[in-house]
Amino acid sequence: MLPRSLISADSHVVERAIAFKDIDPRFRDRAPSDVTLPNGGAAVQIEGMFAVGYGQAAASGLPPEQIGQGQSRRL
Repeated sequence: MLPRSLISADSHVVERAIAFKDIDPRFRDRAPSDVTLPNGGAAVQIEGMFAVGYGQAAASGLPPEQIGQGQSRRL
């Protein structure tokens, strides 16, 4: 039997663009970048993918209805 509540241990760490400053020059133009979403939130943009808000990607332990709500932090 499963417990009444589960906490995901598979939350992802989302590195800021500066983490890729020493990336191999062959991949530099495709390195993740920091962007600002239309709502003013901070996000990571990866080539060929939609931008993912930092608050959405680092939401371990939050109920689904709170993910992406009021999580923006000053970068």
